[in-house]
Amino acid sequence: MSQHNSNGVHDSAERGSLNIGMKTGSGTADGFAGMQMTTESYNGGNGSVLRFYTWGANTAISREVMRINESGNVGIGITTPATKLAVNGTITTKEVVVQSSNWPDYVFKKDYHLPSLDSLSAQIQAEGHLPGMPTAAEVEKNGLSLGNIVKQQQQKIEELALYIMSLKKELEQEHLTREKEFEHISGKSIKSK
Repeated sequence: MSQHNSNGVHDSAERGSLNIGMKTGSGTADGFAGMQMTTESYNGGNGSVLRFYTWGANTAISREVMRINESGNVGIGITTPATKLAVNGTITTKEVVVQSSNWPDYVFKKDYHLPSLDSLSAQIQAEGHLPGMPTAAEVEKNGLSLGNIVKQQQQKIEELALYIMSLKKELEQEHLTREKEFEHISGKSIKSK
C-alpha cells in the first residue's frame, strides 16, 4: 500500500489528490488500484470527490469503478451521479424496500368511481394502454419510478378485483334468473301433462 499526493502535498485541504492504493510501476500509464480523494472544478465551483479504481490483466490502465461526490451521491459505473445511488448496470439484490404514501386502498371505498368496463375498453382502444399508467414511450424516455409504478399497478389490481366481484354478482343474478325461468317452464310442462 502506498499513499501519495499528485501535487506533492499531503494536506487534503490543498488542491490536488490523495491516493491510497497500489500502483504497478512508476510511469503515468501504469495501473493504479485503490482510492483517490481529489478536488474538482465543475458547475462553476469546486468540490471533493472520492474515486475508486481497479486494474487487472484485462485492463492496461486504471479504470474508475465508483465515485462519491461532494453531495454524498454514489455512482457505480457512472462519473456524474445526480441521485444518492446511480448505477450504470444491473443490480442484483435480495430485496428492495420502497416507502410510499397514499396506497390505493381508496379503491375499495364506497365513493371511489370505478370506470365501467365499456369506458375502460374505449380508453384502451383509443390510447393503447391502461388509463393512469405510463405509455411505453414515456418509460423509454424517462424510465420509471419503482414506487409509483408499484402503486399504480396495485390500484389496477384492486380495480380488477372490483370488476371480478361485479361480474360474479352479475353471473349469479343471471343464473338465478335462468333457474326461475327453467322452473317456471318445467312447472308448466309438468302441469300440462
